[in-house]
Amino acid sequence: MQDNGGWTPIVWAAEHRNIDAVQYLLSKGADPRICDDVRIRIVMDLFLLLFFTVYYLLCLVLFLLLMRAMIMVIVTITKRMFIFYVTCSKAILRVHWGHLNECRL
Repeated sequence: MQDNGGWTPIVWAAEHRNIDAVQYLLSKGADPRICDDVRIRIVMDLFLLLFFTVYYLLCLVLFLLLMRAMIMVIVTITKRMFIFYVTCSKAILRVHWGHLNECRL
């Protein structure tokens, strides 16, 4: 009797270092030569590798998109602040120079 990964009760007992269980299973005729299906383990390992690779790539893309959006917001705010600064500076200069012109008359 093997599980989905091909492990038998004796393999599980050995994995958990349960010597009493290993001895009991051997006394009941368990075959220690039956091993797990390596192909299933390789397929599962490849699946997990692919899954986590795609997962981390999607996380990276999402992070880069968020960073791009944040940079665009910062650039937009900076441009608007600069335009506001220039507009205010021109208005202040007009008021200042207008006041000076009135004083010279």
